[in-house]
Amino acid sequence: SSPLPRARPRQPVAAMAEEQQEGAGEGGGCGISWLGDRVGATINRCFFSYGTFAAKRPWLSILISVAFVVACCPGLFFLRFDNDEANFYLDGSLTKLASLANREAFPFNPAENSVFVYFFAKEGKNLLAPQALADMGRAIDGVMAVKTPDGKAFAQLCEKSWRGSCEATSFLHVFRDQASNLGYTVTPPASGEGEMESLAKQFGTWCGSRPTECGLLMKPLYGFITVPADKGGAGALNLKSVMFILHPDPSVKDASGAKSSDAFQVAVMEHIHAPAYAAQKDNLQTDDFFAINVSQAAISAEGARPAGAEGHLMAIAFIIIVVFVCCSIYAPTKPRNRNVLAMSVMMVVLLSLVCAVGLSAYCQVPLTSMTTLVVFTLFGVSVDDIIVIVHTYDRLEERSTVEDVDKRIATSLANSGAAITLTSMTSLVAFFVAAICPIKNISFFCITSALGILAVYVLQITLFLPLMVLDERRRLSGRRSCGLTRCFGTQAAAGESAFDTPPPKVVQVLTSPAVGGGCGLVTGFARHVAFSAPARAAVAVCFVGFTALGVWGSANADSEADLTDYYMDTSFMKEYFRLHRSLWEAKSPLDLVITHGGEGMPSEGRRAEVDALFDDLSALPFTFEPREHWLREFDIWLNATHATATDLQASRLACTADAYTFGSKVVAFLDATPFTGPSGKLIMPWEHKRNVVVKDGLVQTFRLVMRYETDFTKQARYVSNWRAVYDLMHPPGSSQEFMRGRVPNTYVHTGILAAAERDAKIKGVIFYNLGQSCAAVAVTVMIMLHPLIGIFVGALVLCLDAMVLGLLTLYGAKLDFVAFLCLSMTIGLVVDYATHTCHAYVHHKGSLDEKLFHAMGNMGSSVLSGGASTVLGISVLAFAGSKAFRTFFYVLGTAVTIGTLVGIAISPVLLRSLHGAGLAAKEFLAGCNRVKEFAL
Repeated sequence: SSPLPRARPRQPVAAMAEEQQEGAGEGGGCGISWLGDRVGATINRCFFSYGTFAAKRPWLSILISVAFVVACCPGLFFLRFDNDEANFYLDGSLTKLASLANREAFPFNPAENSVFVYFFAKEGKNLLAPQALADMGRAIDGVMAVKTPDGKAFAQLCEKSWRGSCEATSFLHVFRDQASNLGYTVTPPASGEGEMESLAKQFGTWCGSRPTECGLLMKPLYGFITVPADKGGAGALNLKSVMFILHPDPSVKDASGAKSSDAFQVAVMEHIHAPAYAAQKDNLQTDDFFAINVSQAAISAEGARPAGAEGHLMAIAFIIIVVFVCCSIYAPTKPRNRNVLAMSVMMVVLLSLVCAVGLSAYCQVPLTSMTTLVVFTLFGVSVDDIIVIVHTYDRLEERSTVEDVDKRIATSLANSGAAITLTSMTSLVAFFVAAICPIKNISFFCITSALGILAVYVLQITLFLPLMVLDERRRLSGRRSCGLTRCFGTQAAAGESAFDTPPPKVVQVLTSPAVGGGCGLVTGFARHVAFSAPARAAVAVCFVGFTALGVWGSANADSEADLTDYYMDTSFMKEYFRLHRSLWEAKSPLDLVITHGGEGMPSEGRRAEVDALFDDLSALPFTFEPREHWLREFDIWLNATHATATDLQASRLACTADAYTFGSKVVAFLDATPFTGPSGKLIMPWEHKRNVVVKDGLVQTFRLVMRYETDFTKQARYVSNWRAVYDLMHPPGSSQEFMRGRVPNTYVHTGILAAAERDAKIKGVIFYNLGQSCAAVAVTVMIMLHPLIGIFVGALVLCLDAMVLGLLTLYGAKLDFVAFLCLSMTIGLVVDYATHTCHAYVHHKGSLDEKLFHAMGNMGSSVLSGGASTVLGISVLAFAGSKAFRTFFYVLGTAVTIGTLVGIAISPVLLRSLHGAGLAAKEFLAGCNRVKEFAL
């Protein structure tokens, strides 16, 4: 049996310095394969030389870090912020292609350009009450008077109708447009009244005097721009909710060339919801109602607000990590504190973040709402590696003196440099490979994280290391400057040996992660496992059990999630989605887009195909009225403007044969005055201007519109709806390419379809992405350490990912977009823990049990400190005001905790078991050969 080594053995500096200068020899390199040994020996020599240089010229080394940061900073001038909603969806998917094509084809897109203002009646109130009507009209007048930063109000940037006036959509505007048909004359506003306030009062007077006609007018608007308290006849005069839509013209630009409609959306949101931005705390509410503003700007701003609103939690996380690092790098000799050195870790992380953003800008990678989360990746990597550097220095055997600092720094860096290079490289490769992800925001995040890890690696050896040299000289010379030693009472008394008196018991407990602190818990656990076969067997059984749980969890992982959880818990947008679902039945426009390409009027065959597709979409149980088919109303207009059937037929033939004739007829139709169709419906051709694109006299593109169920809280439902729409557009046997399905040159678009396709495929995307990253990590370790160790680490990380998925499934977490983001982070973090202990096991000289004890007792304590700092830092997110951030904590906290435990216990135990089995097999085969030789 092997003798028990003492706890945390320290290595003699002189002997190690000579070995590092030689740079070779058995066990001296970074690997045990030929390539790994050559790579490792080169890295060791380089780090020993650099350590000597940094120890002797720390300020010159700091200048190198300053030069690196300065070189990265110009990239900040090229930085751009990209919060495009399309970046959350799958690249190359049909729904994303449809979204981008629709955005490019139509200059006016109501979902992106319009401003929606919803009014919701309070309990027991009626929005058709005279006072409520007047207050709503007055509120809309106030919204229309809101000005953009360049001084434009709605009147200066609105979409103009055929009358040349600003148009909006509401039940009041419907009343105004149909007043003449209803036998009522709308009068101009009285002095001191706004346009909408006057119109609201007149509507209230008319509706009160003619309730039957009022009910008939309102009934077609139910579910579109009004919601009655009761959809029966009695509810016609009792409204629960109404909607006003203002249509800014996206072609109006400000002085910088940006769309004024975007600025108007932001101004309206602030006018209604600032500063609270909370549900039912708007600035328009009265005793009768409260209001909610919805626009693309509001959706984007509220989606990004959690990242900015949790700034105080970030500050708390920084403080927690600094305190923990102070405890983790607590020196084994007096004076023991390294408080300022611990604070320098924050400087390394923040400078690394700046460098990562600057380097990303050089690579044309934009800043997104998720970029702030990169800081947690950098904390996880930097703290782990810095603790390894400090712990390796503290474990050197000789007593620390000012004269030995240079040699000790060079020797410890030669020992730890190869390990941190290996782990940094695996994390870097893992994130770069994960950046292949087809979701752009995930890809951008991974690229920025990878560049941040590169910056951390450079700064921890060019900035932190020389700062450590300066602090060690300060500490060992007994100076109190910059050390807070007076506050902590750690200054050694005159004549007192630095090794004579151990710190108090409380201090030992608080500084248990450090080499000089603790009560021997990690060492005791390592000794028990390393020299006890049953204990190792128990660890292996636990590993098998958790892996089985991971396989079960991966097979049963649930990706159904509520997308509204991405907002703050108190956000007005979350309240909007709740009310939109319960009152408005979550309906949004669905566009059937036909790319016409400047041709004449569609032939009868083409028209029949388009009409059949439109009717099939209309027949789906999740599409609704009102439906806008401008071609059918164009036919009605043609019939009404031709006196005889012969003239009509000749006009149709001319439109079909000549594209310019068709274009001129369409323009004439869109500019026509409202008229009544055969069914008695009032047709207003100007409303179709936003649905038909006429360029240079030719009809280029047009769309037919209907309402579509858009409930973001029921993933199974909206994914099922997407599949039904997809099967209609691309039935079996037809092409599955964009615009080459059932009817060529057509596609459908509504916002929820892209989310549905992403969520339907996200589980497969996650598994594929994690598999790629694991393979890349394995190849990296194979090259830098050993082929068999690389295969082992790759398989271990794969099992680790499965364990994380198993635990997430066990406590009901959803495998949604946020979970995907967290899992993309974990592959670059948790690989460090297993790689560190594997590296320590391989390079320690001694028996198998001694190698295992060293990996668990020495490197294991450093890994535990790094993992614990990450978990403690993100623990504050458990109190975040957004479920997305709480999910971030659950997923990342679970992954880091499991990764730390696997790195400390499972990884070295399994490696020792496989190593022992390999040696036993080798000995058995050698024995067989000896028997065969004896027989011969």
